[in-house]
Amino acid sequence: MASPPAKIPTSVTTGWINLVSLGCATAAFVAVTHASAVPVIWAAFALMCAYAVPIAILELAFKRVHRNASSGINQSPPHYDILRSATKFIGLIAMLGAVIGFHALFRVYPVQDLIPAVGLLTRLAPVILVISFLYILWVDARMTQPRDGYWQIGAWLTRQSHHVEYAGLRHFMLGWVIKGFFLPIMFSYLVNTIAGSAPISAWATQDLVTLTRHLMLLALLLELVVVCVGYTLTLRLFDAHIRTTNPVLWGWVVTLVCYAPFNAVITGQIFSRDTGVPWHETIQDYPLLAGPWLALLLLSFGVWVWATASFGLRWSNLTNRGVVTCGPYRWMKHPDYMSKVCFFWLTSAPFLADVPVQTQIAATAGMIVVTMIYFGRAKAEELHMSEDPDYVRYATALNTRGLCAPLYRMLPALAYSAPDHALHAVSKPDNCPVAAE
Repeated sequence: MASPPAKIPTSVTTGWINLVSLGCATAAFVAVTHASAVPVIWAAFALMCAYAVPIAILELAFKRVHRNASSGINQSPPHYDILRSATKFIGLIAMLGAVIGFHALFRVYPVQDLIPAVGLLTRLAPVILVISFLYILWVDARMTQPRDGYWQIGAWLTRQSHHVEYAGLRHFMLGWVIKGFFLPIMFSYLVNTIAGSAPISAWATQDLVTLTRHLMLLALLLELVVVCVGYTLTLRLFDAHIRTTNPVLWGWVVTLVCYAPFNAVITGQIFSRDTGVPWHETIQDYPLLAGPWLALLLLSFGVWVWATASFGLRWSNLTNRGVVTCGPYRWMKHPDYMSKVCFFWLTSAPFLADVPVQTQIAATAGMIVVTMIYFGRAKAEELHMSEDPDYVRYATALNTRGLCAPLYRMLPALAYSAPDHALHAVSKPDNCPVAAE
């Protein structure tokens, strides 16, 4: 008798909540692009709020995420400790200062790319500091383990303690490295994308190719909204805190080469996939392919955004913030990477561009390298997430019930195989990753 198919664990996010919030962000985009008087920085902030606020309210009201055991919030009566909360607040200020100081000293990004994030942070600083302290006070009084990374940093700076819990603090510090590295440039991309967007009312007069480009720009904008919110709201109240960071060095390498400033050299020069001819010019030479090509472009980018939005408040690179099994993740493990690679192949079009053969070969080789990089990211992510028993159950279930199950049966080497320590962890249902933040 055949065994029943493995059950997919419940997702930390809810699909309908994520899609409702994405719709709110889309509505906000329509509003801000028609209100020319709104400064672009505030337009970006408005879009982030339009996405984050509905998710926050709906998750607290319907999912009661603050009651999850993984949130680290105790449901017993609160115990306020002003000194401990103040110590954590000092730790928060120290981490913000460290991020600002790093960018000021090392200039990883050009100054103009940091202006939007610094400008918004400067304008909102008083409000952010007040809300942060009140939030720390509220959460600290309810935490099961209140001496977290913020407390350790603050206690060390104020000489309250010389004891350092290196295991938890390592993930805490790496979490801030991830946020401090990615958030400023992602917010800059969001601001620039809004500035380059046309009002929806102007789309109707465009040809099909131009309309597709507008839709792709909107999809990119929505993806950046989700990304910026994800890096910003790493909060226990929503069970969206960073639990662990990826411990695999090569996982960091294959991730960082996909982003500025490293991608300008690795995939922009050494392994360039650029033929020098934009895809919307290439498509004009193939009128019979135009319809299917545009449809595939929109489909791949649509799945990409849908997969990103499935994380809700929890999107970020190189971290475990809970296992997502809703949206396209219900049927495949890495829908974002798969759709992204398909989109890159379609927009690069190395075989079809009207360029010399050697350029076609070079661009094709570049795309193969890009594909392998994202394959490496997927494998590094699986290795990291296998520390979470829920992910092991999820990935094992998709071996037999996911869209790629037939492929796994033909090529078993591609199927998920849990590490030995992960299989041991699955046998202990109460096992849970250590919360880092």
